[in-house]
Amino acid sequence: METSGLPYRRDDRKNARVLTPLGTTKPTYGVPETMWAGVAALREKQPCLLIDIRGLRGFSARQIAAVWEARWPELRTVTIDFPGSDHLTELYTETMARQLERPQNLDALAARIKPHQKDVAVVGLPAILGVRKCTATAAALAAALAVPVFEIPTMPPGLPGLRLRDTFSESIAQRGVRLYREKRVQTIHPDKNGAFALTIADHAGPEKIHARQVILAGGRFLGKGLQADQVGIREPLFGLPVYQPPSRQGRHRRYFLDPRGHAVNRAGLETDRHLRPLGEQGTPAFKNLYAAGSILAHQDWMRRKCGSGLAIATAYAAVAAMTSNVAYHK
Repeated sequence: METSGLPYRRDDRKNARVLTPLGTTKPTYGVPETMWAGVAALREKQPCLLIDIRGLRGFSARQIAAVWEARWPELRTVTIDFPGSDHLTELYTETMARQLERPQNLDALAARIKPHQKDVAVVGLPAILGVRKCTATAAALAAALAVPVFEIPTMPPGLPGLRLRDTFSESIAQRGVRLYREKRVQTIHPDKNGAFALTIADHAGPEKIHARQVILAGGRFLGKGLQADQVGIREPLFGLPVYQPPSRQGRHRRYFLDPRGHAVNRAGLETDRHLRPLGEQGTPAFKNLYAAGSILAHQDWMRRKCGSGLAIATAYAAVAAMTSNVAYHK
């Protein structure tokens, strides 16, 4: 990420804890540079000012402060107007971020924060400090305020995720990877050579491609990697067996927030040690098919808050297995 212009920070010995827009914290291995000062502020309970911006939904500094009131006594908030938003009733993070990449708008924002800075060691804001120039924008604001600043994610879709998506899209395209945005796989079948023939489509119509190996990473129900009805849960592309509760009644517990979670969240594809999905006989359904992410069985990323970690780690392992050609050496 450093070479792509989106630096991340980490502690090699342990996960970092970052604030969420609800005032909870989330453990994470890597933190965007623009959020790193918030890790230290949270850990050391530094005198901190959190900024609310009038008209911005999906973020509440007041709520964060209310959650931490007893444990972070020197945390306070202020609500300000975003520069140039006098006639707007609702603001959007991406629009704000692009405006703050202009020095005059960033200076105007700093001018609105400064009167509230008394005895503050660090300033936290919603994640709006630029889209393509977030590191430089955050550094410029910190210089203007003469204290470190940090971002807190807003509710999705938030800027940190959009920045990461854009950075990855550009970087992998430069490495020869073809991207098929907004296209969905309609059918996939093994061809006579043991590879796969795929039909992908969008509003412009279908397109056929061939792949020697495939990683199935369609997600769960929202991503349509899994589908559920009154009869059962199924994987629609390959018809692979899905590990699931024996009956529909066993999918959920009585209470939605039951701390033990729900059995339906652990439904998914079982694999061998190379992340190849198993068929009905308990052996890999295809020697050149792999699976990664939340479609995998026996994990509960919703309860453990590890969706990104699960996706990254299993995708890395699947690619490693694929490139080592283990499928053809068994």
